Amino acid sequence: MTVRSRIYLIITAIVIITIVGALVMIGYTYRMEGLLTQNIDKYIGGLQAAQSLETALVKQKGFASYYFIDGNSNWLLQMDQYHHIFKDKLDKIRRFSTLPEEKRVLSLIESEYAKYLTTKNQVVDYLRSGNLY
Repeated sequence: MTVRSRIYLIITAIVIITIVGALVMIGYTYRMEGLLTQNIDKYIGGLQAAQSLETALVKQKGFASYYFIDGNSNWLLQMDQYHHIFKDKLDKIRRFSTLPEEKRVLSLIESEYAKYLTTKNQVVDYLRSGNLY
């Protein structure tokens, strides 16, 4: 084998190694993009679900305050609608939760919400009795 053929062989090997390395890196890049997109979609969905729970809860609180201010029972109807929205969202999130920590947090939210409902209903009953008006 001549020196010229050895040099061509070495250059060819370097080019082949470079091309294979580039193809492997392109494959890893697409794989990483897929994993990142999957994780981002999962966590963005969780964030949006948490925001919808927060919105439903805040609206319930607001409607309770409005009822306290003017005694209009329409506020209670709207509050009841958002109670159902909150429960539906919580059930939907529970179906998609997979990790034990997620399930624990959802159980905590549900138990605290039950306490909130009990207290809110007591206040509404108190207001309906006419003790403050």
